[in-house]
Amino acid sequence: IDEQPNQPFLDVWCIQKDNNNLFNIIANDIVNKIEIGKSPVEAVSITLNNWRKFWLKGLKPILSENEIKGLFGELWFLYTWLLPEGKEQIMNWFGPSGNKYDFESATFSVEVKTTSSLAGHIHKINGLNQLEIPSNGLLYLFSLIIRNDKKSNYNIPLLVRDIKDVLSSDITLLYQFENKLIEAGYLSEYEAEYEDFRFNIVDERMYIVGEEFPKLTVNDLVNGIPKGVQNIHYDINLDNCQGFYLCNSPKDWEIECKL
Repeated sequence: IDEQPNQPFLDVWCIQKDNNNLFNIIANDIVNKIEIGKSPVEAVSITLNNWRKFWLKGLKPILSENEIKGLFGELWFLYTWLLPEGKEQIMNWFGPSGNKYDFESATFSVEVKTTSSLAGHIHKINGLNQLEIPSNGLLYLFSLIIRNDKKSNYNIPLLVRDIKDVLSSDITLLYQFENKLIEAGYLSEYEAEYEDFRFNIVDERMYIVGEEFPKLTVNDLVNGIPKGVQNIHYDINLDNCQGFYLCNSPKDWEIECKL
């Protein structure tokens, strides 16, 4: 290579041109591991094994409409509620990783729910552990109502660009954000398709989830989950939970949560 002496090397390349952005992130991951002391062989092996799950399950070209709304809600909360308190808040976004809560920190956790229901703040709770009280910190439920609106400026590509602008001065945090987007199934190669999914923000609310909050957990089932029962889901109507309503603005929540 150029004027370098002859030596063994690894040549890692991508044969699918429409996956170049994904490949750039993988290449950066390899380089970062080498910089922290891993050998080139270790760096490539560890990185490719970490990403293998995405290739095995296969990334869809574009998310379903419900998945788009869910991701939009998480990005909206991240950009408008968390990032104003510091760009390092990006590290608290765990929704794409499949953690129990969408956002987790040492002092608080937040579950984000997005709906376009005309009936109000009605959300599907997935499983008996989604609203379990965490062992550390408080649990909040963020409810966002949106409507499909072709005239709106709000869509996922806009939020992605705005968040990248906030993180642009910190390449490590920017890399983490891009990595999380791919984990969520969002590929920038299909940005044009995502541009068509535009939403109007109807209402947003923050609730505190305490022991008395209306929810179902394993502890509520006296005899536990019956054998053979799985995939338990239920709906919750937050319009009937006014006693747990906190606020509808990031500033008020900042005071409550002491961010």
